[in-house]
Amino acid sequence: METPGLSELDRDIRAGYAQRSGRFERFLEDWIKYRDNGDKLYRARGQRHETLLQYKLSRRDVVGAHALFRVAKEVWSKDSPAWLFDYLNHEDSGGNGIWHYLADAIQGNEGFETLTLARELVALDVDFSRTNRDGISPLGKMVLPRPRWKSLNALIQAGCLTMADIERAVAEHAHHGAECNAILSHILSEDAANNRSILCGTIVRQALDPKAERDLRVATAAKIFDHVDPRDGSVPFFSLIAYADSSTFDDVLRLLTQQVEEAVMALAPPDVTSKKAYRQALLCRRVLRRDNAGEGVLFKALKVGNTMHLRKVTSLLINDDLHIGKLVRGEYTRQPVTIERSSPAPSNPLLSLLLQRGVSGNTMFHEAAFAGEKGVLEGCLLGLGSNDIYAILTAVPNAAGITLRELGNFDLCRTRIHRATTQKAVTEAEGQTMLAQIGRVPADVVQAIQERIAEIRNLAADTKGGAPIAPSFELSRVQAGAAPA
Repeated sequence: METPGLSELDRDIRAGYAQRSGRFERFLEDWIKYRDNGDKLYRARGQRHETLLQYKLSRRDVVGAHALFRVAKEVWSKDSPAWLFDYLNHEDSGGNGIWHYLADAIQGNEGFETLTLARELVALDVDFSRTNRDGISPLGKMVLPRPRWKSLNALIQAGCLTMADIERAVAEHAHHGAECNAILSHILSEDAANNRSILCGTIVRQALDPKAERDLRVATAAKIFDHVDPRDGSVPFFSLIAYADSSTFDDVLRLLTQQVEEAVMALAPPDVTSKKAYRQALLCRRVLRRDNAGEGVLFKALKVGNTMHLRKVTSLLINDDLHIGKLVRGEYTRQPVTIERSSPAPSNPLLSLLLQRGVSGNTMFHEAAFAGEKGVLEGCLLGLGSNDIYAILTAVPNAAGITLRELGNFDLCRTRIHRATTQKAVTEAEGQTMLAQIGRVPADVVQAIQERIAEIRNLAADTKGGAPIAPSFELSRVQAGAAPA
């Protein structure tokens, strides 16, 4: 039997509807039941051997395509279920199925009809991961060149999208494993920043499921904490600490701690001290990571004012030098564990994180003061020894040589910034930005710093008979990178 022409059939349908009033879907219901119209619709093919449904999607007639789909489903599911199955699973001459056409339509218009059609195709178990003859799947088109989040969310909500599906879709475009990891990192970061972390939250919950294998938790943690976007050196965790809601971020930290605990158990540390050191070292490997600008997770959280997540991260790390027991000549001896070689406190997890420097050599304490975040500043100091707090407030400078104690003296700060720009320690633009930030530091922040310094001095005078004792970290290493005062 000769295959009916697709354009002719489409023209007949439009001509028939032009003579009617009311909804297009209602007209199609009457049309498909009249004489052999249902058979014509089933057999009609276009130049690429596509169906009328696929043809309408290719023409971006999403409303018409959705109406045609609903009518065909309503009629054929009762009278000819085999026709419905064949029609929806039909592939054109290039191996493109209905999902391929829908994915192309979504790139141009991701609206109500496309999302509804996607959900209905999922309900009918029409495969969205089948590749065409070029090796590209519909999911690959929805993920790249830029993720179509509404459609991906529809698949996630239907419970049929896993990280393995995303990985396969990315692999269709990536040439090697490193490129695939970089693309995945970008997708997950975009999800956190622009999609309410729906994809990240889903894959993390899948990994935390009691029935999930340990390998899934390891792989998921690597995607969140280790896969680097080479454009800026960031990892998805940087976006999650900035943008994820509290519930999702709690799950992310639970994944981190659970995966670390499993890794520690596999290492079988010989004693409690070594176990603590292994655990903190594994946490620091991920929590202390920085991007290409030198900024770590705390800076990312502070930039968007997400102080709650900031405190949750600092609570994971201990303020103590780490040691392990090592067998030397038959006896266990304590040996320090280096967390970050460049840190002034290389064996102290919490201080290594808090003393990291970002743009213009600012520490987290400088950034918190510049942002007027008195609570963050006090929260970061919480739990530190008075000697360390005193040194941080009075002797830890940024790249311009400015300490927190000096923020209340605008003229002194301006002089230091001028000297630093002259000596090329900071650029003119950085100096101007810093000066503007210092001018906006709230009075209550400056007052809180001065009061804390006075409190520690008075305590030292009463108990030690002099100045506060030296800090537990190497102050000379902190001051080495600052501009000369």
